Amino acid sequence: PMFEDDGSTFFEILAAEAVMKLEDFRPQELSNLLWAYTKDDAPLSAGLFRLVADHITDHSTLKAYNGQDLANIVWAYATAKESHPKLFQKIAHHIVTLPPNQLNSFNGQDFANIVWSYATAREPSPELFKTVADHVAARGNHALKAFNPQNLANTVWAYATAKESHPKLFHKIAHHIVTLPPNQLNSFNGQDFANIVWSYATAREPSPELFKTVADHVAARGNHALKAFNPQNLANTVWAYATA
Repeated sequence: PMFEDDGSTFFEILAAEAVMKLEDFRPQELSNLLWAYTKDDAPLSAGLFRLVADHITDHSTLKAYNGQDLANIVWAYATAKESHPKLFQKIAHHIVTLPPNQLNSFNGQDFANIVWSYATAREPSPELFKTVADHVAARGNHALKAFNPQNLANTVWAYATAKESHPKLFHKIAHHIVTLPPNQLNSFNGQDFANIVWSYATAREPSPELFKTVADHVAARGNHALKAFNPQNLANTVWAYATA
């Protein structure tokens, strides 16, 4: 942490000043502000989160917010464990009503962070989950190329955790992973693999080829791969194979 004794006071002063100038913040600046207050060395300002959420929900439109802005905002609230159902409902409604060409501007991390945030915050939004899944599944590999391993893992984890069924999305993601060359599979870490197989088992989405690909890859790399699995990763992985 950059600040020790007076760090909390400094951040509180900044938060108070930000609150007075919310009308002057652009969407990216608001998302950056929230992100900063989720970091370990910044004391959480519940009042700031509430007032920013009220500010966003009181505005009639979210047209000025791009995919990254929206993703970063819901991610910040989910990470900070700050509940604001009205904010999540407004953002979900906005995304659901976007035309396909505007959804095309969202990248893999945007989609992954959005669904992860709704699942983590336990904010139900079946229409949002359906909109994201339909869009990604319809674009197939063209869309999935923009998802890194963590994005893929977080996406299926979100659907499994939120109990939002979408077999076509799970099938597309499984096919994408199965057809990756070995050097790209090397970029998946233990948590990625564990979360992926756990999610397919939890969602009861059968994918023998996916399970075989993950198992063959990890087994082939042996201890080098398994060193990246912590106890929870190991437990979730063997549970997934036993359950599936």
